[in-house]
Amino acid sequence: MINVVPFNPVHLKYLTLQDAQAADLETLGTPEYQELLLRGESFTLINNGDVIMCCGVFPLTANAGRAWALVDKDAGRGLIVASRKIAAFFKKSKYARIDTTVERGFVNGQRWCKLIGFINETPNGMKHYGDAGETYDLYGLYTAEMK
Repeated sequence: MINVVPFNPVHLKYLTLQDAQAADLETLGTPEYQELLLRGESFTLINNGDVIMCCGVFPLTANAGRAWALVDKDAGRGLIVASRKIAAFFKKSKYARIDTTVERGFVNGQRWCKLIGFINETPNGMKHYGDAGETYDLYGLYTAEMK
């Protein structure tokens, strides 16, 4: 059974990340970023006592937020149920628009965005977006009309 609890930065210590996300923890694990994550709508998913994902949305503007997710490499089948919970959460978000960026070569991340309902808004990619010049895609999800 998957439980959803409010995000606490301590939860990040219990994740063993996929190789493609290992560098993200260096950024998201900083006190400055954790403060930003806590200002948004963030939560942790726990499957049978194991943290399988920390994710949420942090504010960009009054109407737009940026989705983030760190997924344990052993999330396995729990990820399907978790994804349904996350999709429902995003639909109820206070943000009319939620977006996220995914490195072009991170196939699991691309697949997951589509599963949640995000649409790739940059089919040609955003070249040189990553720190090492990687190409990223920008995914958008519209949750509601302007409030």
